[in-house]
Amino acid sequence: MQSLDLLNLPNNPGLTGTFEHIAALPKLQVLHTYGSGIRGDLPVFASTELELLAISNQELTGTIPPQWGLLSKMTQLWMAGNMVSGPIPATLANWTALTLWDTRDNVLSGTLPPELGAGWSKLVRFKVDNNRLSGELPRGFNSLVQLDVSGNMFTGSLDIMCDSPALDSVDAANNALYAFPDSCALTSTSLDLSSNNFAGQLPAGIGNVAGLKHLSLASNSLSIGPVPLSWANLEPSLISLDLSHNAIAADVTSFLVPFRTFSALQRIDISHNKLFGEMLSSLFLEVFPVPRNFLQPLVSLYINNNQISGNVPEWVDLLPSILEFDGSANNFTGSVDRLTGYVQSVVLSDTPGLGEADGASLPPNLVPVEPFSQHRIDKPYSCPAFVDVRMLRSSVVLDPAYYGYHLCRCFSGFHGSAGKCHSCEPYGSAVRCEGGRVELPAAPIQDERIGRGLGTASLASIATTDTAAPTESSSDAGPYWGGAEVHPGTITIQPNYYVAGKTASGMFLLDECYPIGVRETSCNPQGLDEYTCREGYRGRVCSRCETGYYLQGRRCEVCPSALPVVLAVVYTVTFLAWFGVNQTRRKSVFTRRWSSRSSSFCRCLRSCSPARRL
Repeated sequence: MQSLDLLNLPNNPGLTGTFEHIAALPKLQVLHTYGSGIRGDLPVFASTELELLAISNQELTGTIPPQWGLLSKMTQLWMAGNMVSGPIPATLANWTALTLWDTRDNVLSGTLPPELGAGWSKLVRFKVDNNRLSGELPRGFNSLVQLDVSGNMFTGSLDIMCDSPALDSVDAANNALYAFPDSCALTSTSLDLSSNNFAGQLPAGIGNVAGLKHLSLASNSLSIGPVPLSWANLEPSLISLDLSHNAIAADVTSFLVPFRTFSALQRIDISHNKLFGEMLSSLFLEVFPVPRNFLQPLVSLYINNNQISGNVPEWVDLLPSILEFDGSANNFTGSVDRLTGYVQSVVLSDTPGLGEADGASLPPNLVPVEPFSQHRIDKPYSCPAFVDVRMLRSSVVLDPAYYGYHLCRCFSGFHGSAGKCHSCEPYGSAVRCEGGRVELPAAPIQDERIGRGLGTASLASIATTDTAAPTESSSDAGPYWGGAEVHPGTITIQPNYYVAGKTASGMFLLDECYPIGVRETSCNPQGLDEYTCREGYRGRVCSRCETGYYLQGRRCEVCPSALPVVLAVVYTVTFLAWFGVNQTRRKSVFTRRWSSRSSSFCRCLRSCSPARRL
């Protein structure tokens, strides 16, 4: 063991204990224990020959010992995913052969010693993301290719980039940086400066980053609109631009014009700003002096959550590569049938100004489809997605106000329609509310008469009231809903309850019916959606007998079928017998039984007599 120079024990969660014995090995050069069950504080190694230390994901604790500075042959440190705290010692600047440092996902704190920049001149990969480091990033690090300092508390400028001519990727997101170098040559294909403290104008120095493909300045405090002239240098390489979640206030067309000639730009995200005005066709087409199309490679365009006005851009058909467009939460007006078939995903939620002339129909090329999703978390209804069957567009999300909420269905436990869903909870167990229902069309087909995709149900025209039933008609007779049939959420009165009226606010007033037997009631006994009394009953709380029935106790019994003459004779005989018995005042058991039955029979005769029926 004393001569052991390589120990390779990775991914052994059953390997437990501490580094006490391993650290004592005098000849150790390479140690791999990442993913093992070894715990405890970082040790002081006896060997000064150590070159590679891979101890990631072991929940190691403690601080980095300053004695590690004696490990002058160290080339790679892999220590991510632990709980190591405290500062990075300045003595580690002695690691002049270091090419990789990975201590991400720990709790390191303090500043980076300036000595590291000069000492680590061969460092290629520097990853300290998701720690608690602070202060300014030191200069130096001449060989850096990958720099990830995201998720810390670094401040100041990114001057560290000036000394690394081979730099390819920089992730400095989620810090407190506020400046960018503007007087040195820079290089990087990816630059993430999101969630920092950049404010005011866009940093002009970014235009000096050669070969930049992906740029994010999202979630800062940028507010002044004009794009720096230096950014024109990014034209040959820039693929993705993210300026979302700032406070940029500018005319949207003027702001985007500098990017229209970018030959590689595929993704633009300027959402969640304060851009205003209309998106003019000059962004995408120039007629004079020579016809030209712009932004031809654009695949994704996100302009949501601004103050952009006018019609939904009809220029989208000038972008042959466009697949995603999000124009939500703007001030657009008019119909969305202007959108081109190139767009595979369109989102236009929270745009209440959009709609057809009648304020209820869909555009003629849209059909509702699953899935239904909740429009807002505080609203008890869900609304469908849509497809453009004319253009084969895969997904369209509209603000429910576009079609007057008519295609939204109330949740179970609520009643109503068209976005007005009321809770059934106040009625308790007296009602049943199964929610609304929307029958979507079958697989879309092409209607050759009007050149648009329709479901097999053709055009559905449904009245706009809560209780109206769906009907099929021409598009002139009602709103066009792509073949969908809407069934409002109704209240079904449970057996043994009766609707006595409504309050001024529209709530039902329910009376409880008295039972006519064990678990039997005359009020809506089958719990039908259209309330009915039991057969033979009528009136308030279904307590009176229908014509052709007579009251026997609490039950309405059907009248026996007999000839009117026979009924009259029986009625007369029965009456005379009853009268004679009562005159004699004989109250035998037989007499009392005969009296009760004859009384019931008399009631039957009175209810069922021809005169009664008339």
